[in-house]
Amino acid sequence: MRPSTLTFFVLLTGILTIGALWGCGGDDDPTEPPGSDCSISLTSPGAGLTFQSGDSANIRWTSTGGAGSVRITLLQGGADVGNITESTENDGFFPWDADVLGGTGGGGFSIRVAALGEDGCEDEVGGLTILNTADCAIEWTTEFPVDSHGDPLPLLGDDEVTITWNSHDTTGEVDIELWHGHLLQTFVGTIAAGTPDDGSFTWTVDSFNDTAHRDVTDLSVYWIRIHDPEVAGTCEAVSPDFSLWDESLCEIRDVVIASGQFASLPSGQTVTVTFDASDLGPTGLVKARLYAGSVAVPGGFVTMQNVPATDGQVQWVVSDYGFTQGGSNFNIRVIDVNDEYCWGRTTNFSITD
Repeated sequence: MRPSTLTFFVLLTGILTIGALWGCGGDDDPTEPPGSDCSISLTSPGAGLTFQSGDSANIRWTSTGGAGSVRITLLQGGADVGNITESTENDGFFPWDADVLGGTGGGGFSIRVAALGEDGCEDEVGGLTILNTADCAIEWTTEFPVDSHGDPLPLLGDDEVTITWNSHDTTGEVDIELWHGHLLQTFVGTIAAGTPDDGSFTWTVDSFNDTAHRDVTDLSVYWIRIHDPEVAGTCEAVSPDFSLWDESLCEIRDVVIASGQFASLPSGQTVTVTFDASDLGPTGLVKARLYAGSVAVPGGFVTMQNVPATDGQVQWVVSDYGFTQGGSNFNIRVIDVNDEYCWGRTTNFSITD
């Protein structure tokens, strides 16, 4: 065989041999890029979970292939809102405190783990909600009813009051509570628990039978608290002080002066104040006191001794007790001695010299 023919034969044999090797098994396809056995599978967090800012949301995954590092990205609505980490070891675990990064608190979040240097080697979990509760805030907006002088009126038991507020970055639900006092704050009762944070709740006024904190000398000691119970700190709003009169628990009825009501009473005149306190029973005691609107007149005790409720009347020598600011808003309250929250009153009148 001539040398040229031998050379051609050797080349042809080599080419055929290489072709045969390429055709042995799909893993040897020269069109497949190096590292094509890379895979990422996210195992935690699960789809559809909800987190608050700062919650521990550890990210876990499994992988195959030789990728040494991964990038973990946060997306919202399919758009990249920031890298949870630019690069971390591909060891299947990354500790993360939930954060919206460049997104806005709410839903539509997803997490993607992608192997560095391996295009398309990634996995993603979606349907996540991240509440940016670090910025949680609630603002009280309710305006309580006032009288013609702009002074707040007492809230009456069984009346309906619409409680309103503004808020942002809550968990979506709030608790509404009735409290008493400030220096000695005392929880009275839950008006609503886990109500939607939609900015409005209609309250049927209720004192929760709060006999421990009824003080006729200062009724303006109740207030309402709205707060997100799932958020630590001070994500809350409180109302102005108000008074509360729940006659459904107890009521002293038909409090009148003599046989009727009077617009004006002369100082020094003796009058009879009658009332119906039959609900108190035979052992109940009442006291009577002069008020100017809802303010107790200093020293204005109509009777110095408590009288049995069954008497149904007290005598009073008309006096303003030196309190000249009552104008035409004087009235007399008859009050249950054992439960000062239980009272009734006359209509308003003036006192003349």
